[in-house]
Amino acid sequence: MRFAHSLAALLFPTIVAAQASPYVALDDPRLPALEHLIAVGDVADPSPMIRPFRRADAVRALDSAYASPDTRDTALVGSLRAAWRADSGEATWSVLARVGAQGYTEGRHD
Repeated sequence: MRFAHSLAALLFPTIVAAQASPYVALDDPRLPALEHLIAVGDVADPSPMIRPFRRADAVRALDSAYASPDTRDTALVGSLRAAWRADSGEATWSVLARVGAQGYTEGRHD
């Protein structure tokens, strides 16, 4: 049965495409920049007291900040807008490498 599911996922990737998340991931490296812009008042908080942000809400808040003449860091706002607008389309795949180490004094001792 697992083989059939794996085969179906490989042959019909449109089924898997519906699994994309509408939220900005909490480990997204651009998220602290958005939080900074919210803290200094350049961008209105898209969803006060609620985290994670929906990507569409964040892009909408960045659009209004980009159009505002009071925004101080328009380059950062523009780069965040472009990045999250490009991410809001279809599902994408990414492969990340992680490295770790383990240290112990007695490997067989519980």
